[in-house]
Amino acid sequence: MKLIIICGIILLMGSCSIKTSVVGKFSSPKGSNIQFKSDSTFIFEYRAFHLYQYSLGKWKMLNKNLISLTSDIESTVVPLKVKNTANRKAINLLSIDLKIQPSKSLSDYRCGVYVNGLLQFTKRCDSISSLVINVPIDTIYFHFTREPAIMTTTAIAPPIFTRKYVTENSKGNEMEIEVDFDDSYFYYRSFDTDTVKTNGHNLKMYDPYRKNWDKLLRVSPSTNLFSRFNDRIP
Repeated sequence: MKLIIICGIILLMGSCSIKTSVVGKFSSPKGSNIQFKSDSTFIFEYRAFHLYQYSLGKWKMLNKNLISLTSDIESTVVPLKVKNTANRKAINLLSIDLKIQPSKSLSDYRCGVYVNGLLQFTKRCDSISSLVINVPIDTIYFHFTREPAIMTTTAIAPPIFTRKYVTENSKGNEMEIEVDFDDSYFYYRSFDTDTVKTNGHNLKMYDPYRKNWDKLLRVSPSTNLFSRFNDRIP
């Protein structure tokens, strides 16, 4: 019994030691910056040219070489609420109720319409409340970009995509589509149990824009890494 208790204590101390070894700040010249805090939360920022993203969430040691990241917002893919009825025409009619919180001006955004996986057209979001699609629709989804008439920042946000809707009939659809999401999604990078590699000193994170693994070096705790957050938070 004593041997079992001693072994358990040793394992616990080992896991605590591994966790402590990754607490701190890490940075890459290619744009990725992350801080692992002792309370198992993390701050992430990505800055490359004018592209900017951030994330907040929880981190967890999977083993001595892998860390799991789970953002507070696990996915920025927007669900579609669709009510679809048949009409007697061969065309497809779309009625779109779009809400982007807390914005009051849909003209600050553009929408791309994808039919059967192909981009059909893009329009300002204040002109998409009623659309006619003259081609058969098997699947449909949308993307949204943030393009305000008056720019208040040079940061560029990646587009936001919706989930895909599959029709029962390719023609004669009359769809009422509701889309509702928050403007903050545009700058948010979601992690859903994504893994980060570690050797105890440095990190490797996958960069979806460059499509390769980015090496992050440990930096001093006093280094100011973030543009959006207070670096003094422990």
